[in-house]
Amino acid sequence: MIDGLPAVFCVLDDTGRFIRWNHNFKRVTGLEGNELTRINAVDLFAGEDQPRVAQAISRVFETGSADVEAAMRGASGAYIPYYFTGLRVELNGQPCLTGTGFDISARKQIEAELHHQAHHDSLTGLMSWGAFDELLPLEVQRARRYGSPLSLIMCDIDHFKSVNDRHGHATGDLILCQVADTLEANLRGSDVLIRWGGEEFLALLPETKAEDAGALAETLRALLARTRFPIHEQVTASLGVTEYRPDESPRSLLKRVDDALYSVKESGGNRVALL
Repeated sequence: MIDGLPAVFCVLDDTGRFIRWNHNFKRVTGLEGNELTRINAVDLFAGEDQPRVAQAISRVFETGSADVEAAMRGASGAYIPYYFTGLRVELNGQPCLTGTGFDISARKQIEAELHHQAHHDSLTGLMSWGAFDELLPLEVQRARRYGSPLSLIMCDIDHFKSVNDRHGHATGDLILCQVADTLEANLRGSDVLIRWGGEEFLALLPETKAEDAGALAETLRALLARTRFPIHEQVTASLGVTEYRPDESPRSLLKRVDDALYSVKESGGNRVALL
């Protein structure tokens, strides 16, 4: 009967040792019966999952039932996410645990995709404004606590509306993606680039003073100006730069970098301004 279950199924004694199992459990783990009897259930888990599974097993014997999500080692050596439920039963007069596990890989994949969609721009793949709105206060708090520099660069593609009007939105999207790729390729691993909206991008630069951020912004501006885009004309960008000032709010920091960018746009674009 238990071999007909689509889930993995096992019976453990009160030390966590395997007593019984179904065919699916052997198939998933790649272990034969004589191998299963030599290990403890927690041996099939790693990292933080090991103590969590051990605690769940203890709860079953203490309270009668428990459940836990944990990644179990499969036959290939890869760890597969499972949802396990356990019940306390008596077998030959001895307390035992019956455990049933369901593969939740598909659910985890959907959750990961939804999380990515919620935190990343669908066109460029960059972090979204919403996710950055959660990150910036943390970085400001860190800069305030440790007195470390923190700078922002805001970048806006010059005359992008006219590019869209003349060449179409599909070409405009290609340009946006190429600008995003160019900017990201020239930032450090610790920097964060987001699509701020429309044709605007924002780079968060931890441990970076205004002068260094300004020099980087000028490098990015020159790089974009000489990049070949899928249209027979030059594409340029305006960039505003600012550095966090002690005790100011994230909103104040964002307003100042936006003001810096606005001053460039007002003067014709294709340059860098530092405020």
